[in-house]
Amino acid sequence: MSSAAPAGGHAGEEPPPPSTTRSTTSTCTAGTVEGHHRFAIRGYSRLRASLAVGEYVRSATFSIAGYDWAVVFYPRGVTHDDRGHAAVYVQLLTDCDFAAATFDLRFVRADSGKPLSVHPPLAAPKPFSTILRSSSTAMYGIKVEAMQMLEANYVRRDRLIIDCTVHVVGKPRVSAAAPLPVTDVPPPDLAAHLGRLLDLKSHADVTFDVQGVQFAAHRTVLAMRSAVFNAELFGPMRTTGDTIKVGDMQPAVFKVLLGYIYTDSLAAMDDLDVDEDNRRELARHLLVAADRYDMDRLKLMCGSMLARSLTAQTVASTMALAERHGCRGLREACVEFVIAMGMNDEVCTTSTSTTATVEGRHRFRVAGYSATKGAAPGHRVTSGTFTVGGFDWAIVFYPEGVTAADMDFVSVYLELKNAGGGEATARAFYDLRLIHPATGEPRSVRWLMDGSKSRVFSQAFPSWGHLRFMRRRELEEMGFVRDDRLTIECVINVVLDPVVTAGDAPELDSPPPSNILDHLAGLLDDKDTADVTFVVRGEEFAAHRAVLAMRSPVFKAALYGPMKESTDANAGRIAIDGIEPAVFRALLHFIYTDTTAAMDDLDDDDKAEMIVHLLEAADRYDVERLKLMCELMLCKSITVDTVAATLAVADQHHCQKLKEACVEFLATSKKMEGVMESQGYKKMKLSCPSFMVDLWEIIGRKMTSYSVIPNIYARNKD
Repeated sequence: MSSAAPAGGHAGEEPPPPSTTRSTTSTCTAGTVEGHHRFAIRGYSRLRASLAVGEYVRSATFSIAGYDWAVVFYPRGVTHDDRGHAAVYVQLLTDCDFAAATFDLRFVRADSGKPLSVHPPLAAPKPFSTILRSSSTAMYGIKVEAMQMLEANYVRRDRLIIDCTVHVVGKPRVSAAAPLPVTDVPPPDLAAHLGRLLDLKSHADVTFDVQGVQFAAHRTVLAMRSAVFNAELFGPMRTTGDTIKVGDMQPAVFKVLLGYIYTDSLAAMDDLDVDEDNRRELARHLLVAADRYDMDRLKLMCGSMLARSLTAQTVASTMALAERHGCRGLREACVEFVIAMGMNDEVCTTSTSTTATVEGRHRFRVAGYSATKGAAPGHRVTSGTFTVGGFDWAIVFYPEGVTAADMDFVSVYLELKNAGGGEATARAFYDLRLIHPATGEPRSVRWLMDGSKSRVFSQAFPSWGHLRFMRRRELEEMGFVRDDRLTIECVINVVLDPVVTAGDAPELDSPPPSNILDHLAGLLDDKDTADVTFVVRGEEFAAHRAVLAMRSPVFKAALYGPMKESTDANAGRIAIDGIEPAVFRALLHFIYTDTTAAMDDLDDDDKAEMIVHLLEAADRYDVERLKLMCELMLCKSITVDTVAATLAVADQHHCQKLKEACVEFLATSKKMEGVMESQGYKKMKLSCPSFMVDLWEIIGRKMTSYSVIPNIYARNKD
């Protein structure tokens, strides 16, 4: 369950009206201060002879980040269990409750003068404290190798030299909340493509004759939208021939019906120049057509139009129409209208209470994640403040949990910042989740937003969240931390005060939401209505020519252009080379659904590879929106190991945004050596030498320090 934690704030301003989603981001950067100290022990043999087990010699005090430190050396070990070994420690001397720091203790070799670490690198800062408690201490160190080995390797002229480097973690710096960059991926266009298909008469495969007026259409689209059309066009009793006569229907009604089938709207009715009476009559005929072709949503829409336009002259005929075609809602509206007419001065009215929400998103990037570890439980890192619904909010991250009992977990909370006045309360739904760096996509780790579980944020309970959000070990093993950065996202929906509106007459229930995209997605597995088959490495994929043509100019040319005869000669079968079946399946899924959900079940490595291949397929078939989506996903998942290969893909497929992101990564990366050792870089150097020259010129111009450029060019001469 979610948990709350009390804090303070002040009263919030009046919530604004509902608006579009606002997305912001802030970054927490844990700064460090580095210091070095060399401790030279002269007369080592006399010192060792004079000290017993547990006795030590301490270096002079040195200051780093406002704290005093010292190196402590035990030549005979700390306890009798250490007999035959030495020990070396870093000690905090300043009285304080908590200081986080990493350290590197090194002995200087006697033969080469090179310092060598005597312990593995620290995975996280250590919590130093002069106040004794179970979770921290004033000294950290290590038992080093046996005395004989120590003296043989590191003691020269009776002198031992110890080097110590300390990195003290400073107070995190949190940037102000700023809007997330707007991506260039256009909005979904599947519905628009389907609407334009109605005007592409050259691709039509069936014609309807309505009282002498011809209407070209596509069997696949009609079948997916109407069970009656499906039976007429693909069932056992399907009509033969390319022209079908439609009786008992006016051409204007059939035109509006077709427009609705392709667009899920009645915009075609608005194009007709008719008065209110003729519009009402058209709605009556359209309701009859919707019932004839079993189109329930259109039937409800027509019923709602007729209910809103009832008059004393039309109510009787409208009620008869409702009875004949099973329109229960329209019939009830007619009955209420008749009752209202018989109430003389009494009026039947309605009012509606609408509760709206305002949604906001904030991404909190914890840079220098490892530096936040090792703090005492209850140590919190807070995001920049962001505003949603007239209230100020922040994400609060506890890297070591809230209490000592939660030290194996990270805790994450959403906090209302302006609740200190005592009167401000905000009711909101929230979802705290992690952004996976491999894909850039959010993953809800614990509780999803539940419509029945909004939370009230107030002075008494300003924070709600998850005490045991995720085990720290699992968080790191699952790959949420990359390049020492963790990204937390919060989606919050603030509930506004209800708005009550008055109405003049009872209304029908609203028609269900548009289902045209669901119908189109259903075609993906409908082999009965398919009219073309693709063979990809022996695996067959059934599809629909009209859908492919409306989504891809390349498919349009292949299926309806001058070369379409070769397809017809092969009984509608087309062999596809140079693409894997899984990639083609994902391409078809996007064409029919406008989503990349086909990749959701893949693990991170397979998904990253699939995105690259899908981008290549999108470029091949000119599916521009899919190409841009893949490009954006790759921009978010660039790493040292993949940047070179990704840059080659961007150059080959003319992905300018991706190319710029790769160049920016190379120009700012501190791991250039790792980039040049990757296989992708080596392949690109061999296959694209001229591109490499241009690349390094671009990177050179972006570098803030040109001193590294000669070294890079030297490596490129290999």
